[in-house]
Amino acid sequence: MRRVALWWAALGWILAAGWSWAQRPQVPRHVVEERLLTFSAYHSPAFSPSGELLAYVSVSVSPDGAKRQDLWVQNLRTGTRAQLSRNSDCSHPTWSPKGDLLAVAAIQSGAAGGGAGLWVMQADGGRQTQMLGTPAPDAPRSPVWSPVDDNLVAFLSPMERVAGSNPQRRMNIYTINIGTSDSVPHFVPAEVEVSPDSGLAWSADGKAIFFLGIAAVQEAAGDQPAPAALWRLDLTSGKFEQAAPAPEDYTFKSLALAAGLESLSALLVPRGTGLRKKGTLALLGSAGESVRMIKSELPLPEGEAEVPYGQAVTWAGDGRTCVVVTGRDLLLLGLATGSEVETKGCASNLRKLYAALVAYTQARRGNLPEAGAGEGGQEKWVQAVTPYLSEVAVLGCPLEVEARAGSSYEFNPALSGKVLAYVEDRATTPLLTERVPRHGGKRAVLMADGQVRLL
Repeated sequence: MRRVALWWAALGWILAAGWSWAQRPQVPRHVVEERLLTFSAYHSPAFSPSGELLAYVSVSVSPDGAKRQDLWVQNLRTGTRAQLSRNSDCSHPTWSPKGDLLAVAAIQSGAAGGGAGLWVMQADGGRQTQMLGTPAPDAPRSPVWSPVDDNLVAFLSPMERVAGSNPQRRMNIYTINIGTSDSVPHFVPAEVEVSPDSGLAWSADGKAIFFLGIAAVQEAAGDQPAPAALWRLDLTSGKFEQAAPAPEDYTFKSLALAAGLESLSALLVPRGTGLRKKGTLALLGSAGESVRMIKSELPLPEGEAEVPYGQAVTWAGDGRTCVVVTGRDLLLLGLATGSEVETKGCASNLRKLYAALVAYTQARRGNLPEAGAGEGGQEKWVQAVTPYLSEVAVLGCPLEVEARAGSSYEFNPALSGKVLAYVEDRATTPLLTERVPRHGGKRAVLMADGQVRLL
């Protein structure tokens, strides 16, 4: 009877675990490097909840040698961007849950006492309001908006709200209500210090804040800094506790919340002194209880003083898209299902075919190839672009089961031999169209302006 009881208990645990896993958001298995945003000196990306807008900090040098770090916002759908600050030293922008407001830590040049503080503004830079003012050494660091509270922002700072309350200038966690400007300190325990590589990350339910902490008695090994463990501040009880120990083989950096997946994420950097260390983007579960690798072989941010690790990763609200600082670039990664990867692959093929067609026109006074069959029965446009392709595989959609002798796409006969630059309504005029609808009943269509649509 005892054995039977144990068997039923084990079965119950397995079923319960399976049910619990079924209730958790599932992580798509594929990663698509959809676009590389090559910025020469930009950092601290922050996705709006919708994933349409990306805020970031642009580093520039004035003629007199002064360095400025200004706040910009780019619309990833249209490509338009706007500068929201001038002659400021900004860091770590963060979006409100609704995506209508931005908060950013900044030091304004020429202001009394350095003009450090926390500013809140509209998404277009309007109605900029200073919510908190501090001396420059106490400037807020790594502000991050609560995912569930439109008024609550957390940040790190060594400031003293009461003189003499923080003589050792320790970094502590603060929360501020942007509706009332009231700030609340959460003093980090004496036995742990906030890691210089740490940002802050809320839990998905807004009841806890995570950070990277180093044991105060732990010393660095040689030139390597002491490893940081994952710590958790419970806002309900005010208690601090270690959520996950410091890993043995790598170091946690750049915490971020992937709200749509109800998980934390981090960059994992191998420990040691390798000359070409690469980072790995991983999900840490909702409380750091597990590690799931998402993308490896990522070049690490260059120059920690200029490209803070504290905010090297940011996620869109649905947990399907993230931006990672790699070197000095911003890499846009899309997590996708298998069919989505294949759809994106089809779109990628069409964009490469567009580049080949443009190269063809540049060699022929702007004229597109002619429609119809050429020598050997192969379509003339296929013969025209083939010399400009690095691989002929792009002529076929990844979802086409049997390889086709020509291409999965057909050329618009109305554009036969025409000058591409003179085509009217290029954004709505098809150039290449998929022969068979394979993407949820839709065809991939390459427009004459180079955009790809599913119609």
